[in-house]
Amino acid sequence: DTRRAGRLAYWFRKDRGEGTTNGWIPVEDRDNKDEIDRWANASYDIARVLEPKSMRIVRLRALERAPDYDPARGFLVLGGDPGVQLPDVTTDGKRKGSGERVSALAARLEWVELGTPDFRLFETGLRHSERVNLRRSIKRVAFGLDPKTHRPHLVIVSPQKDGALQVPGSVLMQCTEWFAQFDDPTTILPGRFYAYETVKNPAAPRGLAFSNVSTADLVLFDGSTVEAKLTPADFIGQ
Repeated sequence: DTRRAGRLAYWFRKDRGEGTTNGWIPVEDRDNKDEIDRWANASYDIARVLEPKSMRIVRLRALERAPDYDPARGFLVLGGDPGVQLPDVTTDGKRKGSGERVSALAARLEWVELGTPDFRLFETGLRHSERVNLRRSIKRVAFGLDPKTHRPHLVIVSPQKDGALQVPGSVLMQCTEWFAQFDDPTTILPGRFYAYETVKNPAAPRGLAFSNVSTADLVLFDGSTVEAKLTPADFIGQ
């Protein structure tokens, strides 16, 4: 985890069983580094969703969904926002799956907005100084909460404190199919976590839409844990 030219240097070690490895190997390829960065940021956001008390909140308000919202179109208007175009996918990440559409899920959630610096966005192509400034900045975050459990199922993160929710850089996160952790039933985990980035789309009302292909996707099964027993020795090269 040493820093080179404003970027983290990543290393990996593959265990081959019986205590043997090929040693630590540097990750030199830029695409692989960007992929690790994306997963690091997604993991950071998952932690915020699991532990809301970890967020610094500078603003909190309820958001009313526009009464004429049509799940078939998937153009979601919350409060006075100009609207976001949801991905045309099911909650299992498929374009033509048999599951519930993300746009239909949005219709049955209660929405609140937070202002907080404690969410991360995908930072591909940014210089180190730009990443630092983005991470420090207040983000506009809209949470779609289940009316019964109050757990977030959809989260929209905008890189800017004010203005439209969907701008270049905005991300939609899906956190569904919550279940109790096997070793600790008091810890509830999202069984599915997908993240969708904003892309240009001339067919959308505002020319922007969340991509129909997820940038990050994670599926957890019974027996999964978020409490791995790691020590400093696990990160020391040999």
